[in-house]
Amino acid sequence: MLEEQDYATLKPSQLVRRKVRLHPATRIARFETPAVTIWQAHRAGGEFEELEPEWKAESALVTRRSTGISVNLIDEAAHAMLAAIKSGRSLGSAITATAESHPDADLSKSLTTIISTAALTIRPLEDGRLW
Repeated sequence: MLEEQDYATLKPSQLVRRKVRLHPATRIARFETPAVTIWQAHRAGGEFEELEPEWKAESALVTRRSTGISVNLIDEAAHAMLAAIKSGRSLGSAITATAESHPDADLSKSLTTIISTAALTIRPLEDGRLW
């Protein structure tokens, strides 16, 4: 699992060419409904009769850390970036593909979400080193 402090030690050139993968405890899902918003509202407790989510598709990033399971609502760009990583692309290639397919997206926000949730892990280099 890559934590935020792990990214801080890398130069941008090291970061973008690294082969990363989804952490084994990470899942992404796309729903045609506001499933994440509804689920989060039910987890928080409260008056559900007043819950009126905007009825639109949503994507979820589910991760597990030592503090428990986290379900995060993510934008389309973050979902696309994670899907590209899942398909085997390097982080740099996933960012580039997402920039091309979502030109108006805030990629720094998407990447911050991915990093802050520890959704990724790294593939060791051929010599066994991690970086």
